Amino acid sequence: AARHLVTKIKDYDSKDGAKLYESVIDNLNDICELAGDFNLSDDPIIARISKELKQVASGYSIETLRSNKPLRSEVVQRTSQILGVLNYKKS
Repeated sequence: AARHLVTKIKDYDSKDGAKLYESVIDNLNDICELAGDFNLSDDPIIARISKELKQVASGYSIETLRSNKPLRSEVVQRTSQILGVLNYKKS
């Protein structure tokens, strides 16, 4: 869901007519909510990543992201940094 957010923001910035939907943020938020239940080994890295991604997911409305290109860049950078902890930088 985090990688999908990064991809959708990049698409929105680079393609005419690309859409940025509320569901992108909602899906990331939902997964962050469930992460604690799925972190069966109480891995502190997963717990930290979930908390940090939750801040991204709940920190901005989709309308704000649509209208603020510098903020979109910041969200892409921050989300990519968080994913980098997992060595998962592909997007």
